[in-house]
Amino acid sequence: MDHQPVSKRDLYRTYGRGRSVRIGEDNYRVIGATYFVTACCKGRHPYLAEPTVAEIVFRTWREVAENHAFRVWGLCVMPDHLHLLAECVGGTHALSDLIRDAKSISLTRVRGIAPLYWQAKAYDHILRNDEDPHACLHYTINNPVRKGLTDDSRTWPWTYTDPEADL
Repeated sequence: MDHQPVSKRDLYRTYGRGRSVRIGEDNYRVIGATYFVTACCKGRHPYLAEPTVAEIVFRTWREVAENHAFRVWGLCVMPDHLHLLAECVGGTHALSDLIRDAKSISLTRVRGIAPLYWQAKAYDHILRNDEDPHACLHYTINNPVRKGLTDDSRTWPWTYTDPEADL
């Protein structure tokens, strides 16, 4: 049997080499599934610290989520990122569609007012059955308090909690 020497490079191959570690796209359009998303500004630059930009982004993400058949349980726009907790209620659009369109539409709406650049990818997480959506909602809504931007999350203008958020 003829053995080829194994290069050091081959010994340390990573799993992702040319393959995605993400689960299939159909898992991101499951009716009843709840998703936690963090979308950051490019380089974590505080583009969203400008109140006009924050307001446009806040309204746009809520609108796009609802238009894509996702129920927004919580949304918080911070100076350099945002958190979204949403449940798929329609199954017609995948979460990636929501993220792509919300970023794109918010960029279009902000154009000419102030600069805004999103990181190419967003962090998303499908909540499992044993995960508490209340914990994600609490994390989302209390982000401005943790970051020292306000003493009371209810006074942060770019925070939304669904009135029926008794998940």
